[in-house]
Amino acid sequence: MFLKITSTGTGSRRVVRLEGELDVTTANSLSTELAGLITSTTPPRIVLDLSALAFCDSTGLGVLITAAHECHIAGGWLRLDNVHPAVERLLTITGMTELTGRD
Repeated sequence: MFLKITSTGTGSRRVVRLEGELDVTTANSLSTELAGLITSTTPPRIVLDLSALAFCDSTGLGVLITAAHECHIAGGWLRLDNVHPAVERLLTITGMTELTGRD
């Protein structure tokens, strides 16, 4: 299992592209990356490009929810973009489609 994280952007708006699988073995890497972005940008505005994220388990979903909450507390936001169909299904089942900006 692997997760490639690529971050681009300047100022308070960042785009983070995820490629691979977000699960119990890779979630900590993303959590660390997002925590760094959230604390280093004011207000944090983070777009996660999930077009190449083929799998996400409950641990990965927890990282996304926590990061969205932390961004909100810091006066910013986190949005999911280009969501892979497999991940979209997880968001729909768990009622977390608000992370995509769609209800």
